Amino acid sequence: MERRAKRVSAAQWDIALDFLERHPAIVRGYHNSSRGRELTQRLWRELAALLNAEGSGAFKTPKDWTTYFNNFKSKLKKMVSDLKADATATGGGPPRAESMSDSEHRFLAIMGPGFGQSNPNVRVNPFPNMPEEENIDTGIRNPQPSTSGNIQQASVRNPPPASTTPAPPVQRRTRRTRYHTRPMAPLDEARRILSQVELQRAAADADQARALHLIAQNLGRLADAADRYLARDGNGTQ
Repeated sequence: MERRAKRVSAAQWDIALDFLERHPAIVRGYHNSSRGRELTQRLWRELAALLNAEGSGAFKTPKDWTTYFNNFKSKLKKMVSDLKADATATGGGPPRAESMSDSEHRFLAIMGPGFGQSNPNVRVNPFPNMPEEENIDTGIRNPQPSTSGNIQQASVRNPPPASTTPAPPVQRRTRRTRYHTRPMAPLDEARRILSQVELQRAAADADQARALHLIAQNLGRLADAADRYLARDGNGTQ
């Protein structure tokens, strides 16, 4: 008769995370072709067999295990999204960062960078305070010479009297430089950097946890090998 435990045990989580670290595509949802879907179903059946064979925890069908980890992925995605939204909020106050477990850190590392971001392709102007030049037409142009009539030759003998009225200044088209500044709020920038640092720290913690887990496994194997060697050596000396 099948066991129907309510909760997934820590040992089952370790088995699942080790398996998903080797096959991350099945939980990321990258297998969209018919062949890829067949591979995904086969891997989920293999993972379900490993989890159900563990002596503790829950017993589920492959479909139920798939639903369980998809729900966990949605929960983790919302947690990361809330963390980022809290870090970029403009209301002030310290960010409400939720504490994440080792399993959540490892699962986040499996999902890869960009997980939980609604629009990672938003582009930001890298030079927000650089001035921009605009050509502004003031509407003043040089007077155009008249083309009507014939140009008469000035008389050399009787030149016209010089006018004492000063000539009007020549009006030229001017070019003005208008400076547009795009000030960046220091608080928003600090929150954005804090969010990036938190995500990077989470990924680093997940990598460290995975490395420690592998070291513990290797030490366990060495201890087992040493015990077998000592037992065999003791039997040989008797």
